[in-house]
Amino acid sequence: MKLKYFSIFVLFLLAFPALGQRSKCPVVPDEYSWNSASDYSMDSSLVAECLVWLCNAALYDRMECRSEVNLFVMEWLAGSPSVKIDVDSKLLPFTEENPELLFSYIHGMALYQLKNRRNDDLVKSRIEGLKAVSQLVEREEDMKKSKDVRKLLRMAKSDKKLNNYYHKQVLLNA
Repeated sequence: MKLKYFSIFVLFLLAFPALGQRSKCPVVPDEYSWNSASDYSMDSSLVAECLVWLCNAALYDRMECRSEVNLFVMEWLAGSPSVKIDVDSKLLPFTEENPELLFSYIHGMALYQLKNRRNDDLVKSRIEGLKAVSQLVEREEDMKKSKDVRKLLRMAKSDKKLNNYYHKQVLLNA
């Protein structure tokens, strides 16, 4: 009888491999350097994998791994010719109370550009950054105490509201 339940459990894990992989920290190289556009291109799929993990993993879980992966990603982004990160602090009032959300914003922008191979649509890229932040803080109860975070969460419930929020923040602080 125990063998039957074990077999069902193993089949379940095989059928849904993403369940086991979701919290698995990506493995980044101990040493890396990028000297040309082709060097950056070779690591773009690993960076995309890291960005997906950073956007989906709990913010305060596995901090050592998160820091290592974030460092790798941020160094890659700093020199990448294919991804352009343009941070407008007017869109990020929630980072005053939660500065760590700046990274989540950057991760969302970069992931959008890597997935869509577009770095010319700055508005869409920034909105995707805001979506990444809202998805992350949705799982973090402590961050929902911030008025600015709650406002972002309300706006992120629909693309239209989030788009309006984006334009309002830009115009208010112009």
